Amino acid sequence: MIGQPLPRLEDRRFVTGNGRYTDDISVEGQVYASFLRSPHAHARILSIDTEAARNAPGVLAVLVGKDYVDGGYQGVNHHANPVGAVDHTIPAFEESLTGYIFSQRHMPLVVDKVRHVGEAVAMVIARTAREARDASELVQVDYDVLDAVVRADDAMLDGAPQLWDGAPNNLCFETQFGDREAAQKIFSTAAHVVRREFRISRTVNCQMEPRAAIGDYDAANDFYTLISGSQGVTRQKQQVAEALKIPADKLRVVSPDVGGGFGSRTPLYMEQLAVVWAARQVGRPVKWTGDRSEAFLTDYQGRDAIVRAAMAFSAEGRILAIDHEWIGNVGAHPVSYVPMSNGTRVLTSVYDVPNTAVRVSAVLSNTVPVAPYRGAGRPEAMHVMERLLDIAARELQLDRVEIRRRNMVRHDMLPYRNPMGLTYDSGDFPGNMAQALKLSDWDGYAARREASRANGKLRGIAVANYIEAPVGAPRERIEMTVMPDGVIDIVSGTQSQGQGHETSFAQVVVSQLGVPIEAIRLRTGDTDFVKNGGGTHSDRSLRLGGTLLVRAAAEIIESGQAVAAALLNTNADKLRFADATFCDAATGRGVSLVDVARHIAEHGMPHDDTIRVLHSAKEFVGRMPAHPTGSVVCELEVNPDTGDVALLNYTSVDDVGKPINPMIVDGQVHGGLAQGIGQALSEGYYVESGSGQVISGSYMDYGVPRAGALPPLTIALTEDPTLGNPLGVKGGGESGITPATAVIFNALADALAEFGDEELTMPAIPSAIWEFIHRAGPAAA
Repeated sequence: MIGQPLPRLEDRRFVTGNGRYTDDISVEGQVYASFLRSPHAHARILSIDTEAARNAPGVLAVLVGKDYVDGGYQGVNHHANPVGAVDHTIPAFEESLTGYIFSQRHMPLVVDKVRHVGEAVAMVIARTAREARDASELVQVDYDVLDAVVRADDAMLDGAPQLWDGAPNNLCFETQFGDREAAQKIFSTAAHVVRREFRISRTVNCQMEPRAAIGDYDAANDFYTLISGSQGVTRQKQQVAEALKIPADKLRVVSPDVGGGFGSRTPLYMEQLAVVWAARQVGRPVKWTGDRSEAFLTDYQGRDAIVRAAMAFSAEGRILAIDHEWIGNVGAHPVSYVPMSNGTRVLTSVYDVPNTAVRVSAVLSNTVPVAPYRGAGRPEAMHVMERLLDIAARELQLDRVEIRRRNMVRHDMLPYRNPMGLTYDSGDFPGNMAQALKLSDWDGYAARREASRANGKLRGIAVANYIEAPVGAPRERIEMTVMPDGVIDIVSGTQSQGQGHETSFAQVVVSQLGVPIEAIRLRTGDTDFVKNGGGTHSDRSLRLGGTLLVRAAAEIIESGQAVAAALLNTNADKLRFADATFCDAATGRGVSLVDVARHIAEHGMPHDDTIRVLHSAKEFVGRMPAHPTGSVVCELEVNPDTGDVALLNYTSVDDVGKPINPMIVDGQVHGGLAQGIGQALSEGYYVESGSGQVISGSYMDYGVPRAGALPPLTIALTEDPTLGNPLGVKGGGESGITPATAVIFNALADALAEFGDEELTMPAIPSAIWEFIHRAGPAAA
């Protein structure tokens, strides 16, 4: 069953319209919330007049930040500084050159000062959604408008507008990794040095399902409920309970079907906290559903980094040292420092770099907070490394493939510890690249380029390699129960937002227990039965959850064996388990796993007749390293008259470990590539400097790629086995996106080489490419 490309079991439910998302749910007696949001990116609130809104038709309450504070509640602690990638008992960023690592609680409604356009200032509760929205427009706010700063490098300057008193120069922290002095000595004697500044663009999370939340409060039992799609209910439960200062056992969090996550639905949103609090204030369930305009102003966003990169080379093209400065724009509130932690850990990618130094700065700005977005720092790191290699190859007059071969970590060097402390246990990096080059017909490119030129087009090709180091929450839990009716009940702390867990988890269980796949029931997303778990992100679900499934199945078999032996009147060590049956090889007699479960339900376990269920619960706390890796080739064509880019072919060779379901992995690669194409070529999120006003706040302006933008794809899965977990999985959720911007920008640079070597802006939209071509002058164009 493992390794088979089964169609997803959950798909029929979704394509027939039987998915159940938050907005599909109604609670008896519910009322509706609407938020008045700030039109300013930076302003002090002088006063809020709610009288007209309170007297509007259908309005039950108008709530502001002062109401929340006066109730004795506190803001959300996002725990922005994640735990370490290698040692989960220490934070990722332990020290700062500033003397502090900034943390600030996030209030559900602004109390004193707004810090980005779209921040919620007031909350109106009414009988209908329309009445709530109409009344919210009656709330009058007197603002003292302040200057805003939106770029991280501008925010660091002396005299820049300050967002928080506790973060001078808007610095959350500044940390140095590696020996910079040693690196600079190497640079001073290196035969060649490449320096380049890369501006990694900001991305908007474009999930199919807009955010929504329902809060409920049972006064008789002093019990709260939050229903809201997310990437993990246990984290949300902990954060809501802590903010409201209530015992965790007084709160239930439910996440029904979720229409996309991509990382940004892991942290708690302020609307989720607000509806739970408001439900107690008005004594009714409170429902809020956001629209796309709100999403562009309030959904946590991704990327947004400046990397001032420097790489030293020998005359033969061997990398000698790296010395980077990574400046991450975290937005108006410190929600997550994960992208900077992830990115700096894999700076050297699959290459053997003797000396690495990087200074990391996390910077506040008057923009939407940044959270992990698919890949979360790793695509940025790959972009920088692969661009530098292509630039160096051109300047050193080396072949682009050859410079990579000379610097790549060879298989005989494994296990290999990179300069940032990660140990690669597996991965045939040269082999992956060789396979990608062959599948893409790299050697036949010259003829294709000439054919394009004859048609007035500019053709480019590039190769890029990548590696990941998925980490995520260090805790996971699986419960497995064999029911007397034959159902294998699985409770998981991870949950799907489209990854196909109902199918892949079932395939793992079938491989361990030999039961029919139809017998397996997966339950997730409800703290009534999910006791613990880290949710789904960072390629962790099958790595951690799958490992616990294997361990739980083994315990089920061991527990059932004693009962089976008693039923067969034999010794347990004489039994063999296969195809969901315990068999006595000597007599040929057997008893099924389900019959054993029925016997336990009726009579109990032999050693304890009070135990009436065949059950196992397994937890994991710690790190379970894995390093998905691969190589991609992109071939594209540029129309010099318009700047339009056509992606002609894309080849991806991916080592995701053992693929539980190759069809699902292929889908993950396709989806990740679509997001990478969008960031590279069309998804431009523009914010006006000085005012902080969002210029591209809708799909009319923000260019999510359409289906026609995706090129023909050649996907090949390969495996260099890892021993890091019993299933041998590494992860496939981020393989499509991690090398995408790197290989596309390198292919663009190849196509446009005759016009100069300046760095294209990201995204490389047609107008930017046209300007790049024509700045070189009419003769060149």
